[in-house]
Amino acid sequence: MATEEAPGPHWVQVTFPAERDVQRAVIYWNAEADRVFSARRFEVQALVGEEWLPVAEGTEPEPTLVSTVEFDALQATAVRIVQPEGAGPVARPEIMWVAEVEVY
Repeated sequence: MATEEAPGPHWVQVTFPAERDVQRAVIYWNAEADRVFSARRFEVQALVGEEWLPVAEGTEPEPTLVSTVEFDALQATAVRIVQPEGAGPVARPEIMWVAEVEVY
């Protein structure tokens, strides 16, 4: 899944049918023709009640296929990975390109 290539923050969200314990997010970034399109910076946020709480940050100065972020366990109804404006891959900083997201 790729967002529109445009300025501004981008995110991908995982929503659960009910509140559940979470403490880790694994992001699989897109790769094509020997190029990896990982975000250089991102934040993991959890929806606790009605509020999105920042629970972890990630940085990938070099392209990587998989980013794993762990944080203190909490109960949430959704988790999202937010890429700040301009923090996408070096070649395309205004796009967020994710193959898969796992939340545990």
